[in-house]
Amino acid sequence: MENFKFEEFKNIISDKLKDTSIKSINFLSNLFSKVDTNLTLTLQTLKENHKKLHTYIENRDKLHQDIEVKQKQVDDLKLKIVHLEQKQAYEQVDLLRDELYVKTNELIHIHNHYFKLEETIQIAEIEITNLENEKSILEKDRKQLRQKYENTANELITSRKKLIEVEGNLEKLILREQELIQLIELKPSEEELILYEQELKILKQQSNQKTTETIILKNIISEYKKKKKKSQQQLVNKMSEISNLTLALNQSKQMLNKECQEKEHIQKKMQITEKIIIEKNSSLFQMQNYTKIIEENQRELQVEIENKELEIKNIVEIASQQEQQMNRQIYEALEEIEELEQQLQKEQNNVAMAQANSTENYRLSESDKQLLKKEFKPRFEKLYVNCVFEEQFMKDFLQITPSDRLQVEAAIAQLSFQYDTAKSKIRPNSVKTASKNFLEYPFLTDSVGRIYFHHTQNQFHFYRISRIKNGRGNLTQDNVIAWLKNNA
Repeated sequence: MENFKFEEFKNIISDKLKDTSIKSINFLSNLFSKVDTNLTLTLQTLKENHKKLHTYIENRDKLHQDIEVKQKQVDDLKLKIVHLEQKQAYEQVDLLRDELYVKTNELIHIHNHYFKLEETIQIAEIEITNLENEKSILEKDRKQLRQKYENTANELITSRKKLIEVEGNLEKLILREQELIQLIELKPSEEELILYEQELKILKQQSNQKTTETIILKNIISEYKKKKKKSQQQLVNKMSEISNLTLALNQSKQMLNKECQEKEHIQKKMQITEKIIIEKNSSLFQMQNYTKIIEENQRELQVEIENKELEIKNIVEIASQQEQQMNRQIYEALEEIEELEQQLQKEQNNVAMAQANSTENYRLSESDKQLLKKEFKPRFEKLYVNCVFEEQFMKDFLQITPSDRLQVEAAIAQLSFQYDTAKSKIRPNSVKTASKNFLEYPFLTDSVGRIYFHHTQNQFHFYRISRIKNGRGNLTQDNVIAWLKNNA
C-alpha cells in the first residue's frame, strides 16, 4: 500500500516538473524573442539615425562649399572694386567711344549694302517680268503648233481611211476582171462575149482610175507624215524652250526671294545696329556720370567688403566647429551601432542555440498549429505563387525567432522575384539525396542560417530550415541534412 502511494506521488511530481519545465522553456523562448525583436528595432532605428546624420553631414559639407564659393565671389568683387579706379572708368569711356565709332561705320556699310540690294531686286523684278512675257509668247506659239499638229494628224487619218476604201474597191474590180476573163475563155455566145468585153473594158478603165487615185492618196499621206513629223519636232522644240524658260524663271524668282529675305535680314540688322548705337550713347553718358561717383563710393565699398570678409570668416569657423562636433557624434554613433550589432548577433545566436537545443522532443502546440494554418502558410502561398512550402518547413519556420522569420521571408522573396540576382548567394555545395538535389541559401548577418529548397522550371519547393551549425536539436545543419536524406 505504501509502495503504491509512493509511485503515485512520484508520477504526480514528475508531471508537475515536466509541466513546469515546459512553461519555463516557453517563457524563456518568448522572453528571448521579445529581446531579439526589441534589439532589432533599436538597431534599425540607430541605422536610420545614422543615415540622417550622414545626410546632415553631406548638407553641412555642401554649405561649407557654398561658403567657400561666396568667399571667392567676394574676393573677386573686391579685386574688381579695388582696380576700378577713375583711370579705368575713363578707359571704359574711351572703349565705349571706339565701339560707338565701329557701330556707326557698320551702320553706314549696312545702308550701302541695303541700297545695292534694292537696285538688284529691281533689276531682278524687270528680268522676271520679261521672262514671263517671253514665256507667254512661247506658250501661245506652242498652242498654235499643237493645233497645227492635231489638224495634220486628223488629215492623215482621213487620208488613210480613204486609201483603205479605194484599195478595197480596186481589189473588187480586179476580182471582177478575173471572173470576166475566165468567162470569155469558156467561149460563150457572141452576145455574151460582147457584153463581157464591154464590161471588162469599163472595169479596166475604173481600175486605172482607182490605181491613179491610190497613188495620189499615198503621195498625200506621205506629205502629211512629213508635215506631222515636222510639226511634232517643232512642238517638242517649243516645249523644250518653254521648259528652259520656266527653269530660268524659277531660278530668277528663287534668287529674288533670297535677295528679298536678305533685304529683310539687313533691315533687321540695321534696326538692331541703330538700337545698339542708341544704347552705346546711353551707356557712354551713364559711364561719364559713373566716373564722377565711383571715387566717392570706392572707400565705402572697401569697408563693406572687409566687413563681409570678417562675417564669412566667422561663419566658416563656426561651421568648422560644428562639423568637428558632428563628426565626433557620428563616430560615437558608429561605435554604438557596431556594439549593438555584435550584441544583437550574440543574443540571436544564444536564443537560436537555446531553442535548437531544447527542441529534441518539441511538439507544436495547438495555438502554433492554428497560426501555421491561418496566418503564415496561406499568406505565403498567395504571395509567392511559384513556391511550394512543405509542412516541415513551416514547422521549422515557427520555431525560429521573429527576426529570423523576417530574414527567411526576405530570402524567399529574393528567390521568388529576383532569382537571377539571388542565385549568386546560393552555396556551391548542394545536398544530394536519392531523388533530389537540394540547394542551400544562407540567411542572417553571419550567414550561419540555411534554407533548403529544390528548384525546377521556375518552381521553388522549400523543405527545411537550419539555424545553427553544430549542437543539439532538430534545427542543426547535420540533423536537417540527415532528415532530408531520409525523408525527402
